[in-house]
Order: sequence, then C-alpha cells, then structure tokens
Amino acid sequence: MSAEDPFPTVVITPEGVDPDRMRLASKPDFGPPFSIGEVAKVFFGRKTYWVRWRERKGLFALGDGSGSQARRSQHKARVYYLADVERMIYGLLQNEKMDGTWAARCLAVVYSCAANYEEPQTIERPES
Repeated sequence: MSAEDPFPTVVITPEGVDPDRMRLASKPDFGPPFSIGEVAKVFFGRKTYWVRWRERKGLFALGDGSGSQARRSQHKARVYYLADVERMIYGLLQNEKMDGTWAARCLAVVYSCAANYEEPQTIERPES
C-alpha cells in the first residue's frame, strides 16, 4: 500500500498458487452471484460453452470429487459465487487443464473482487 494508492494491491505469482490453501472455501456464498456468462468472460476470458463443456466433463472437480456441479437458481440457471470460481480454478489446476500462470491471473481477478466485498476500511484522505 503506497501513499498515492490507499487500496491494497493483489499480486499472485504462479509459485503462489497453493492448491491446498483456497482462501474462500469457508465463505461459500461470499460476494455477488455470477451467471455462467459472467464467470466465463470475467474470470477466465472465455465463452460460455467453454465453462459448460468443462463442467460436463468434470474438469472443475477437486481431487476428492467435490465441486463438479454448479449450483442452480430457483429458475434453474447456473449460479456461481467467488468461492465456486476459486474452486473451479483449483480443479482445473489439479486436473492439469490450467497452468500456474493462467491460474494466477484468474485468481488475481477472484481475489480482487473479494477485496471489494470485505469489511470496508476507513481511509483517511489528506485535507486540501
């Protein structure tokens, strides 16, 4: 955190992607709900069918088999929260369908979004 920028910077390197330390696993409904299209575009930079196909193939599942299916809204649409997207990224890593560099970039987006939904911190502005 610098004097010019009062907001913390999220930096994740490929070496910093630890598949045993998911940060949001204990907060399953944290942040806003995302549609499948939003998840595909915002977090992965891909089209919707890319997420659907990998979900159908079970490529987002973790080693214990958890997390292979998306949650559904009352209208049967897929709904994802930040913890779901984090799990998807780790699932791709564990299934060797994503490299560390791409995972680090995707996780940086997830954690940046999460930072916006944490308890607000008081930021003192210099008086002019």
